[in-house]
Amino acid sequence: MAPINETASSVCPATPSNVCTIVDLAELISTGGTYTQCFTSPLTVWTVTHNLGKFPSVTIVDGNTEIVIGQVDYLNSNVVQITFSTAFAGCVFLN
Repeated sequence: MAPINETASSVCPATPSNVCTIVDLAELISTGGTYTQCFTSPLTVWTVTHNLGKFPSVTIVDGNTEIVIGQVDYLNSNVVQITFSTAFAGCVFLN
């Protein structure tokens, strides 16, 4: 689990928002808790080797930063394969 940002927690509203969260994002990034990969060529299958050692949540966006849905298959705790019905370029964010 991610560490709680005690400073932010004391001043955040009861329900965190995109402006104020209780997770210390800098700590997550520094400990390798996230991974981003972009695909510049349109593909129907993206294979992402993230080496996070876990089965992360997956968010996919296209070139217009619109969220896209694909079939996510965890090949193991370090590799995710995402399949789409149509080839496109975009980015995947794992955490």
